[in-house]
Amino acid sequence: MAVLAICLLAPSSVLAGGSGISLWSNVTKADDSVFIKVSLGGFPREQCTGTVHKGARAHGAGTIITSKNGGASWSWQAPGNISGGKWGFSVICAGGARLHKASTSFKASGGVGPSSRGLWVPETLHRRSVDQPRSAEGNGGGGGSLYPVGQCTWWVAKHRPDLPFFPGKSGDALNWAKSAAAQGFPVGNIPTVGAVAVFQPNQYGAGRFGHVALVTAVLGKEIRVSEANFRGGAGHDMRTIEYSGVSFIYRKGNPAPSLQATITGPGENQSLHGTVAITATSNAPGVRFAAFYYTNPAVHNSGQWESLGDDQTPGNGFSATWDTTSAPNQGGLGGSSVILRATVLGDDGTPTGAHSDIRVNVANSRTSGGHTYFPYYVVGTCEEGECTLHTRSGPGYSGYPITGEKHDGEEVDIVCQGYGENFASRFGGASDIWDKLTDGNWVTDYYVDTPERGVPSAPIPLCP
Repeated sequence: MAVLAICLLAPSSVLAGGSGISLWSNVTKADDSVFIKVSLGGFPREQCTGTVHKGARAHGAGTIITSKNGGASWSWQAPGNISGGKWGFSVICAGGARLHKASTSFKASGGVGPSSRGLWVPETLHRRSVDQPRSAEGNGGGGGSLYPVGQCTWWVAKHRPDLPFFPGKSGDALNWAKSAAAQGFPVGNIPTVGAVAVFQPNQYGAGRFGHVALVTAVLGKEIRVSEANFRGGAGHDMRTIEYSGVSFIYRKGNPAPSLQATITGPGENQSLHGTVAITATSNAPGVRFAAFYYTNPAVHNSGQWESLGDDQTPGNGFSATWDTTSAPNQGGLGGSSVILRATVLGDDGTPTGAHSDIRVNVANSRTSGGHTYFPYYVVGTCEEGECTLHTRSGPGYSGYPITGEKHDGEEVDIVCQGYGENFASRFGGASDIWDKLTDGNWVTDYYVDTPERGVPSAPIPLCP
């Protein structure tokens, strides 16, 4: 029988670009078995790949698509023949052009059952999407005390000093919208940057006292919020969620917004080329259009906005044109990375804060030396610790010799795509798509920012 020794360590996080994802580990014992569970709190519908570590051993824990509100979990039974000690678990999540990382560690004894040369008996591993943990409390404290440090109310009050202190039950997060309205603050259900989002119990992961957060971005039907105490612990987090049914507290003098815009074309995740029309419907007197893309798709901080112009002629709808050749071709790791935005303009032609976003890809071809090709970029090889992508004489790596190498950020000119030997990343992702280049060599598509991963990317043709 294994003797259970539990000593959970404080989770340590390695975050990329302020990603805000977190991991929690739990070790339990039942029926003389040792079970380990790691829970993820991250962003909605992202592809997250886990790796478990113990000493010099490491084993891929497979990939999960997170839930609607960004939750996921891995769980397994510790096998026999594994000595007690420190374990570690790391995860990397792909969304847009940004990779998010986190890690946690814990101590537990070995398990029972059949001996294993790996880190666990594979049949015991379970992966699933789950709801994120609920906020610990989210209450405002009682009596005349200030909001307790670390609570969501404390965090929002720091960033909205224009709001008065709501004492007693009026300061519970679930009552903030009602309390603010009673003090003359405009309240509505349309998000704007800087507004306070008020969540009722069980709404988008809120606890029994509700939850409040600060809106930092409006992304179509979703909002990005800054918040404290959603996942417990110190500090604050960021997440992107839908906002249907959420109340918002605006600043005095800024009435609840009634003007909205919705992009109607092109469609979400389409691959655009040449000059394209962007259209939107709106009840506003004007709409401002813009496009966000990466000038170097391999560099996360190279993103920029390009203004596409204002349309203040509501009689014939709202539209703008965009010459997509102004942006490098790009798709993204786990999703489209180019954002098209329609921002609502008021009567005076200034933005109101309400806007609509969609994500698309850019896929322009070029012709040179008798070749028509699609230029894309090498991305993600440094995550494997090598920063190198080998070119090969054919669509595979075991039967085709290395002919050269490419590096993160370097352009690759693709003439066509084909199926070949399956490439498996140590993080659990895989693809059997290979890209044929203008010089006749091939690279695995896994590390190229074409619009799709694991399937051909139109409009790139299939190789004959």
